[in-house]
Amino acid sequence: KLFSISLFILGAVLILTGFVGFFDARLLRINDFYRIGAIFTATVQILDMLSDSFLCIDIWIQEQIEPKTGYDIMFYICIICIVLPSLLSLFQVYYFSKRIWRKNDKAREWLIKYSKF
Repeated sequence: KLFSISLFILGAVLILTGFVGFFDARLLRINDFYRIGAIFTATVQILDMLSDSFLCIDIWIQEQIEPKTGYDIMFYICIICIVLPSLLSLFQVYYFSKRIWRKNDKAREWLIKYSKF
């Protein structure tokens, strides 16, 4: 129950943040790079990762209560389903920053000015 409430609250906060950002990008401070679809996709992916994490925690708790080999296998599969998509997303960001954004002068200037790494 606590997990579903946490996901609902976080989802509402992220969606509200997306709409506030959309309002800000279109009316207050014009930002051509802002895409509401990208924010929505990121929200779905964040909530998916958190639900996978909650499932992983629940399986770990069940394994502590009742040790079985099936719980170990499920736990490791959950870890893989969290780590692998995260690594793929990092690879995608690296690829776009090196191959595509480097060619766009406006994006490169923004990355140099605001990027921390």
